[in-house]
Amino acid sequence: MKNKNLKIFSLFILFMASFFLMGVIDGGDIPEYIKRQAHSEKECGVKVIKDSNISDIENLKSNPEYAKILVLQTSFEKFPKEMIEPIMTWVRENGGSLWVYDSRLAEYFGMVSDPINPDGTLSKDMVGEVGSRKTEGKAIVASSYGSHPTLNGVNGAVVFIVKIDNEKFSAVKTGGGTTALLKYKLSEDNAVSAIRTEGKGKVILKPLLWPDQLDGLRFQTNIMEYSAGFPVPVITLKDSPVTDEMLIPNKSADDWKEIDMIEMYDGRLVWGKINNKDFYFEGVIKGRRVKKDEISDITFNEKKSGLDVLIFKNGKKEKGLFSLSVDGVNFKTPSGKTVKIGRKEIKKIIFNSNREKKSEEND
Repeated sequence: MKNKNLKIFSLFILFMASFFLMGVIDGGDIPEYIKRQAHSEKECGVKVIKDSNISDIENLKSNPEYAKILVLQTSFEKFPKEMIEPIMTWVRENGGSLWVYDSRLAEYFGMVSDPINPDGTLSKDMVGEVGSRKTEGKAIVASSYGSHPTLNGVNGAVVFIVKIDNEKFSAVKTGGGTTALLKYKLSEDNAVSAIRTEGKGKVILKPLLWPDQLDGLRFQTNIMEYSAGFPVPVITLKDSPVTDEMLIPNKSADDWKEIDMIEMYDGRLVWGKINNKDFYFEGVIKGRRVKKDEISDITFNEKKSGLDVLIFKNGKKEKGLFSLSVDGVNFKTPSGKTVKIGRKEIKKIIFNSNREKKSEEND
């Protein structure tokens, strides 16, 4: 991935995070057509191992079908090393998927711990709950990296990374068979979520995450389906004019000076460029054309009034009705493909014509 691609994607995540933090957009849902493709935790064979039931790992020896996904939420200090061998045998020979939350434990299963020290506006010290115990760590905004199937439709997630030492937090080194899924800094080699193939199975560093922030729920759904051996859900043209494939950036996105975001009625937030130069707005007093460059954001069918809400860049707010062309919004996706998105598919449009200025503010 080129440096320009890293920069544009990092900026997009910054924009997304700031809008969520300000409460400007909703999050946390996935389209119904994704839900229909997904399976329950029971169907995925999820078994959670905590400090209180470590002995349950023994079940893998006599009954490899005990779990499809073993969720290892034990504390590093209490995990018995004699359990490494039965778990790895189950992974390699029976195709099981192991989830770990602490990079020190990940070292027992083929990965290399490479902790990070997040700072800045996209990280926050907090105490989380891992395996029914309180654990120090940080909440961070992490970006998806690469093209692994578990990243279908995933731009980023808000995750909780465990504190493993003084100012050091869970992450692993990538390469040598370990593939990054989520990174705090895209230009660095370490990852806060990663996957490794071991024999027939998988070892995954998978932090806790907030399903209602960014694409957390989609990532959780994807990784569970993949871990259990099911196909990862995808969005195709029969589902939406904007598919998962269209959201993968190509070289055409390198030199974009601005990006726009559309919050769609299916629950997704997609980014790209709106090519419409203006919109016709039927206000309370009179109708007129409003240039795209004047608009901060548009909310369609506001719940309280049923009207569309226009907020100008100068802070002025008006209510009325936006009239889109028959084809709807002309939208260029990160892949370079241009599509038409109809009014009924749009919940909100957020315009951003000052990307370079915002990037300077965030440097």
